[in-house]
Amino acid sequence: MVIKDDTIRKSLWELHFRDGLSGAECVRRLRDANLASQTQVYATLDQFKDSVCWRHEGRKCRKLCAGGLTSQELRQLKTVIDEDPNRLYWQIQSQMDDQFNVKISITQISLAIATSPKDGGLGYSHHVKQYAAGEKDHAARVQFLQFLRILLPDWSEEWHKVVFFDEMHRGVREGAKRTALGPKGTRAVSAETFGPEARQTFTLIAAINTSGVIPLTPMFRPEGVDSDLFYLWVRFHLCPMLGSYAAGEPNSIVLCGELPDQSVLV
Repeated sequence: MVIKDDTIRKSLWELHFRDGLSGAECVRRLRDANLASQTQVYATLDQFKDSVCWRHEGRKCRKLCAGGLTSQELRQLKTVIDEDPNRLYWQIQSQMDDQFNVKISITQISLAIATSPKDGGLGYSHHVKQYAAGEKDHAARVQFLQFLRILLPDWSEEWHKVVFFDEMHRGVREGAKRTALGPKGTRAVSAETFGPEARQTFTLIAAINTSGVIPLTPMFRPEGVDSDLFYLWVRFHLCPMLGSYAAGEPNSIVLCGELPDQSVLV
């Protein structure tokens, strides 16, 4: 038997979807107040979860998607998930509030994610991540080379002045999520660099130019590199090896980062 009293239905909706209370807790609260029975609560919740559900806003009645979201909120939820499939539910909830000023509960997010598209959801599920070598992304490498040609108009004469530096950390993916959200039926692939020491833990930071690794710049730290150590590396390892750009000396242009949109000319 479904609850027919609109006031009680609204209270149940807010308890379950807005406040994120479980069905059992909703039953306890409404039954203690002598407002509805357990059968009525669960039957009404099942009706709420149906894609044929409506929200009353003034005189208008809007059809809702799974989890009680509007179609616009569902699209916004998809945007947040697709931006970073590794986000946890509470992080998705925070991003929805920060980016779109939409306040939804973890329960609503879970329902919208798991429900199939034909029933008004995203049809996403958690996939165990597979790791693929990042070096195979030829398009990203071509894009980066094009960026360098724009940055350095005279490619042949300026190339010897460029210095790259970056750090590499190898761990056992400690604390990393093993699953990522995505459409059902697809694979979750995470790019990763593989090598003979794939399971070793260390951090290596170094600078290179067209001739290879610049002497005195490599720094190997088993325990990792923090901001203080990075500053010391720049001050005492990198800077002494740089030349003067005004004088046309080698190693006088420093590029930080791997992708064009993350590169900074120093």
